[in-house]
Amino acid sequence: MSDEEPLRFPFERGGYRHVLLARWGPWCIVERTWIEDGRPHLPHYEIVRVQHSRPRTWPDGRQTPAHEAYPKPSQWAREAWTVPTLTHARDYCAKLRVRGVPLPPWAAFGLAEDKEGYQAWKEGRLPRRHAPAPNKGIVEGPPARAE
Repeated sequence: MSDEEPLRFPFERGGYRHVLLARWGPWCIVERTWIEDGRPHLPHYEIVRVQHSRPRTWPDGRQTPAHEAYPKPSQWAREAWTVPTLTHARDYCAKLRVRGVPLPPWAAFGLAEDKEGYQAWKEGRLPRRHAPAPNKGIVEGPPARAE
């Protein structure tokens, strides 16, 4: 869909900052961090298949052009997944590939291992004040453009 607006990163939505770590075709590995309360939080990670939204004319006459979008909350667990560390993301991508989800091999994303983060998670050493925030749903639609 060449005439659609691409999904632009980083963006903020629902109290979270979303940073693209890697993309291969429609597949993205995204770091998502709670920022709404202004305190430091550890990120969690999302495996996302970018969706395609058609152009839309709203009842008030506003128009939304065709654009790439995050999956709707109802599509979670079919088009996107949330995991606590990059190691979990790697392992979950492998499981999804076995199930027939057309993800590329993890190596295609070119992400470095996060052995220290995974070990800290596994041992329960993540400081409480830096723990990930509760997961809030993602609102549908393109992120607002920075002016």
